[in-house]
Formats: sequence, C-alpha cells, structure tokens
Amino acid sequence: MVRVLMVTNLFPTRANPSAATFITSRVEALTACGVDVSPVALSNHYGRLNGWVLGRAGRDVSGADETFGAVDYRRTLWTTLRDRRCPSARVIRALAREVVEAEGGVPDLIHAHGMFVPAAGLVAREVSRLLDRPYLLSVHGTDVNVVLRANEDYLAPGFRDAARVLCVSQALRESVESLLGPLSHAAVVPNGVDPALFAPVSDRDAPRTPVPGDGPPRVLFVGRLEPVKGADRLPAIARAVQRVRPEVVCDVVGAGSLLAGLSEADGLRLHGALPHQKVAELMRSADVLVVPSRSEGWPTVILEAYACGTPVIATDVGGCAEVVRSPTALVEAGDGVVQRLADAVLGQLETPHDGADLRDYALGFTWEEIARREREHYLSVLDRA
Repeated sequence: MVRVLMVTNLFPTRANPSAATFITSRVEALTACGVDVSPVALSNHYGRLNGWVLGRAGRDVSGADETFGAVDYRRTLWTTLRDRRCPSARVIRALAREVVEAEGGVPDLIHAHGMFVPAAGLVAREVSRLLDRPYLLSVHGTDVNVVLRANEDYLAPGFRDAARVLCVSQALRESVESLLGPLSHAAVVPNGVDPALFAPVSDRDAPRTPVPGDGPPRVLFVGRLEPVKGADRLPAIARAVQRVRPEVVCDVVGAGSLLAGLSEADGLRLHGALPHQKVAELMRSADVLVVPSRSEGWPTVILEAYACGTPVIATDVGGCAEVVRSPTALVEAGDGVVQRLADAVLGQLETPHDGADLRDYALGFTWEEIARREREHYLSVLDRA
C-alpha cells in the first residue's frame, strides 16, 4: 500500500464543511483504491483584529474542520502585512517541521495541493527534504492564474523541484508553462464527480424533488461568491434574463466576499453555502447552470450539473472548454459578456436537451477513475525515486 502525506491549502472549514469537495472526495477515492492518505491542512489562524477585519469582508477565517489534521499558520495583522503572499524561508521550514511532527511517521511520498499562503508546494518541498521522500504538486486554478502570476520567482522552486506537477486541465498546464517555461514533469489530472450524489431524480430512491418543467424556469449558480468566479455579474445576468422571461428564478449557492452586496440585488434567491446533498437537489431541479467565471482551472461544478442531466452555459475561460459537452455552451469572454451569457441562458431555456447524454459524459470523470490515474502517478514517481 502506498502511504501518502497530503499537504493542502484547500480543505473543509469549520464554517463550511462542504468546502473543497474535490479534496475530500479525492481522499475518499484514493483510500478506496488502496492508497493510505494522511491529509494535513495548512490552516490560517488569524489574530483577533485580523480575523475580525477579514470576517467583515466575507472571508472564511474559521480554520480547518476536525476531519483533517491541521498545522496553523498564525496570521496576525503584523505577519499579514510583513509576509503578504510570500512567507519567509524560516516560516516555511517551521511549518514543514510541524507537518512532519503531525504526520508522526514516514510516508512513501508527499502530495501538495495549492500554492496559496502559506504555499503547500513550498512546505511540501521542505518536508521532502526533511524526510528524503519525493513530492508531487497539484494546482487547481487561482493558485496559478492569480497567485503564481503575481509571485513567480518566489513560487517557482515548488514547481521545478517537484517529482511531478499535476494540473487539473491542459489550459492550466499551459498557463504554468507560459510563466515558468516547459515542464517535462507536468501532467494533467482533472477533478472528478460523485455520480451517486449528483444524479437525476429518476436515478435515486430519495423523495422526489422538483424537476425542470415542474414550475418556473430555474437558473442556478454554484460557487464562491468572488469576482474570479464572476459572481458580481449575477445581478446583471438575472436582470437581462428576467427582462425577457420575468418568471425565471435565479438561485445562487455559495459564500464569499460578495455575499452582502448580492443580498441587496433584485432578482436573485441566495441560499448561502449548502451541504453537498442540498446542492445536488438544486442541481437536479435547475433548467440550466450558469458559470460566468473570469478564470477557471477545471470547473467541477459543470460535471456535477451534467451528472444530474442539467445543461450548462459558461464563459470560455481556462479549462471550461475542456469540460463542456458542446462548444455552443461556451460564451466568449470580454466586453459584452454579461449580455451574451444572458442570451445563451435564454436560448438554453428554449432548447430541448438530452439529460442522459450529459450524464453519460460526466460518468467518464468519476472519482474512482481520477484516483486510479493519480495512483499511477504515485507509482511512477516511486519507481523513479
């Protein structure tokens, strides 16, 4: 059995246990295919003043929930101003020692997820040195498109020294290589979907939930309420859609810094962050999912909608083109994108779709399959070590 120490910036939190489902689902699937995974979250621990300020701005400052082991990076107002996005080598070494102590044993390899603050890839690099074990680095989107772009020199060693760099899409790999140059040890492993949870109503024994056609048309958004996810575009999209179809209901699921502003917007029905089961129910009842992102690595939410038989309209950014079933579901980014998204949503509401075909497509990306591919990379790295 392969023993993996997972060091991650992405994890469920006390305030939102449903966060980072692509990490928790990955751990479960890897375990099921014979990999012994020990996850350790690099959890930001904020001082009282810093936590209050960030909490007022909509940031989740609650820390990792009890399902993951955690090492705290203490972020007072002073350390936040001092370190910004680049904690010192001394801080990274200290965190790495804490991770080793938390693990308590020696794994076969280390797998880092994320390059946020403090960068899991840099901490894993130091853990690798301490334990004399190889490490892999997985990146998911914003950690490349925003964070790496702003801190290239600081983060580059975490990419270059990894035994393998796993990107969730080919577009993300190209973004990494556009900044750091060709990486022969890079590969693509996307995130997956749980087809048992995300399934059409007819596939489940649960009590019947509303389905498309049962009531007013439903447009759904699921994601972080942040500009990078295009959440600020939702009021204008809703207005443009409801100007033509006043009966349309626009459901919004998620939390983030834009929540307060969106709560004051007309035409939206906000649900906040929801458990996976509730998200799946809304997916099944939606007529179309809208993904208005400005940047994406691999938007798993698209696969979740497809697994429910629900069509998607998305901006053509990042890895979206690698996930969507049809090019007609993509909307060109740039000026006028809000109206184009609204027009595409209205068009989809008038267009019959084959839900079974969408689900069959999503079944090619089950977590079982993703875990198998990731395990193959583990074995390949160990063979070379």
